Amino acid sequence: MRLGLAVLAGVLLQACSAVPRPIDDRAFTGELLLPQAVTTMRIAAARAAGSDTIVLALHDAMPDAGARLAAEAVRSAGLRLGYWLEVGRCPELADRHPQWLASLQGHDEWRRQFPELEAAAAGQVVKVWPWLPVAYAEAFAAHRDRIAAQLAALPSAEFVFLNDLQGPPAACGCGNTLCRWATDYTLGGRAPLRDATPLGADAAARFVAAVQQLAKHSEVIPVWVTECEEADTVADGACCGVGCYHGACWREFERQWLALRASGGRTALLLPYVAFGRDLPRYGEAAGWVTFAIEHLRTRMRERHRVEVQPDSLLAVLQGWGAVAPVAVQRARAAAAGVVRTLLAQDPIDQSWAPRLLTVAAAAGGRREFQ
Repeated sequence: MRLGLAVLAGVLLQACSAVPRPIDDRAFTGELLLPQAVTTMRIAAARAAGSDTIVLALHDAMPDAGARLAAEAVRSAGLRLGYWLEVGRCPELADRHPQWLASLQGHDEWRRQFPELEAAAAGQVVKVWPWLPVAYAEAFAAHRDRIAAQLAALPSAEFVFLNDLQGPPAACGCGNTLCRWATDYTLGGRAPLRDATPLGADAAARFVAAVQQLAKHSEVIPVWVTECEEADTVADGACCGVGCYHGACWREFERQWLALRASGGRTALLLPYVAFGRDLPRYGEAAGWVTFAIEHLRTRMRERHRVEVQPDSLLAVLQGWGAVAPVAVQRARAAAAGVVRTLLAQDPIDQSWAPRLLTVAAAAGGRREFQ
């Protein structure tokens, strides 16, 4: 059954990859709002601030009448409409299918953030609730079906943003929220314990293609988190002394990124610099990390792969909630790296996670899948 799912997903996705993505080349200055925040006054304020697009953040399992009314209000105001769909971070699916959750089986520096959690017993793994990555075939299919139902319940939109297509935060176990490349990384060549079928490095790219087939009249835009930085690897840094930067993290990130970019579509970079703990002196000016993150990514692709990431292929998702630098400053920091299309998130984009111990069925006598 597992192999059947993987083969079926591969066949489906090979067909999906042939679907071209329509690209709207006009300027993009958008606001990301909860549907209940979309009022006549709020729309007028967004327009006055120079926004040409409103993207609705859809966190519920199924859009309600309020979401549809908000979409119609945006349309009636003459603004472009987008939807922001959470993919890998999904509490509803996580509670129903904990076996598909990503796990922490590698470094254990993440325990500094959760010192109260007991050690895993034989046959147990630490799961990252509520993150179910599309890098597992079973989660891939479930997320695709869920999004198909969401989109079917809503008017067509110019843009569909897909957030959380990578692994969970702290993926290798280092504790760094920017570490998103793995689903069940292990050390020393140990085979991971898992009850889900791993897909390849192009899983996210395939998922974008699958959703593009569902939303043929929309531009489907993946939302991506950049990886760790060399300065993070010091003992008191975000990687807690783990040498992630020179290890597998960026190498595997690059494989996934190159697969994602092969389609030629646009990619949004998630850059909430305060929420990600990047309001640090080493970046110089306020919101300096926004510039750094974009340029760091572009430099690595250029130097390591001879690939030039064109700024007009990127869109910056900026932080509008909390005590942060004014939006004009954040936009200026993105523009300094050549990225002029921006989406301002007015409400928090939840990136939290919690470790939970789970007994793996494979270890209790069921099937066991290895890499």
